[in-house]
Amino acid sequence: VYVFISEMSYVFGHALAQSLSKHLTPVQIIYFGGLQVAVMNFFILRNQGQSTYAKTPKINKLLLFRGFFGFTGSVCVNTGIALMPLSESIVLQMTIPVFTGLLAFCFLGEKYDRTLIMTTIFSFIGVILISKPEVLFGAGSDAEAAAYPYRGLGVILTLIGSFITGVIQIT
Repeated sequence: VYVFISEMSYVFGHALAQSLSKHLTPVQIIYFGGLQVAVMNFFILRNQGQSTYAKTPKINKLLLFRGFFGFTGSVCVNTGIALMPLSESIVLQMTIPVFTGLLAFCFLGEKYDRTLIMTTIFSFIGVILISKPEVLFGAGSDAEAAAYPYRGLGVILTLIGSFITGVIQIT
């Protein structure tokens, strides 16, 4: 039940971001979303008697590092949402676990067995089918090109944002 609610919140948030992208820049959308999360976290931490800062400067520096990457990834993803159909953007963002697994294998020494290799291959085949590169699929319809003239850039930015999110998840 919690996973379903979480996924529905994720989709709703991205649908809201796409509708707001007609009036606000991706950075403004991230700012207001971050402000909402910061206020909620402040009251939750205060209610539980927790400090808003870590006790050691090293942890605070690592949190700033994660925050910078989180902001960069969010800018990429929200820009991608504005430049392409929402359904395609969300599907491309589902590559986050693939990037996280690959990065964990490379930097943390995690196991990467046959099942994960096959999952990675199928995931990237899905990316190719969703992104529909002109080299393989030819030019799309004129209506599609007119509705999303920078769709290719949206695909690239969404994948960069997914990769950055994978970096965040292994730190």
